Amino acid sequence: MKKLVLVVALLLCMSSAFALDLTVGPDLEFVLNKDIKCDNLGAEAEYSAQYYDIKADINLGDLVTVSPKLGINSFELTPDISGIGEVDVNGGIGWNVGLDMATKAYETKYVDLNIFGSYRYSRTDIDSVEFNGREYDNPFETVLANHEWEIGIKGSKDLKELTGLSVKPYLGFVYSDLRGKADINTHAITGYDFKEDIKAEDHFGIRTGFTVTPIANLNLNLGAKLVDETAVMGSVSYKF
Repeated sequence: MKKLVLVVALLLCMSSAFALDLTVGPDLEFVLNKDIKCDNLGAEAEYSAQYYDIKADINLGDLVTVSPKLGINSFELTPDISGIGEVDVNGGIGWNVGLDMATKAYETKYVDLNIFGSYRYSRTDIDSVEFNGREYDNPFETVLANHEWEIGIKGSKDLKELTGLSVKPYLGFVYSDLRGKADINTHAITGYDFKEDIKAEDHFGIRTGFTVTPIANLNLNLGAKLVDETAVMGSVSYKF
């Protein structure tokens, strides 16, 4: 984890020191639903999360773009526990750091192909638990740490010749995963600390959306994640 933070900091320093092609702006992602398996509980769960990040797109030459990002987040996890029913686990305000990468693979008159991938680490305290219509403050120090990654290929094309405005729709296919661990500090009461491992149930997904450049150096992006999860994304970035 410390190595990733150092990489993000190094890339940001390089962008300033060597005047690389750089765009910066807010990057938002709202995970509406992702199917999760709780290993120790043996329960299925629904996971949702909200990420509010600042992201920098750094072009390293003409072929590779790296995009470090960091920000705050929260989440909700709803396992369906046998004998109890659905339990809502609510996260507080946590933090996350990540890195996206993309490289040009092949260009034609009709479509440009890119290989891309991303990784994100998030760490969030669990503030409360709700079941049977009542919400209870979590009396134990509990931290959920997640590792999320995906890799895939996407096709895109700038439609400026047709629309008069730089509009670039894209469609991609990915393999993704989420692995997390909740550490529950109950040592003072029980003499033990409990842990719960979570993991994504679905791994193959679709990524789609479009980027618009309404004026020079300003990019607007809207996107969606489908099949492996349901999420919407949006970003605004300015090229310096």
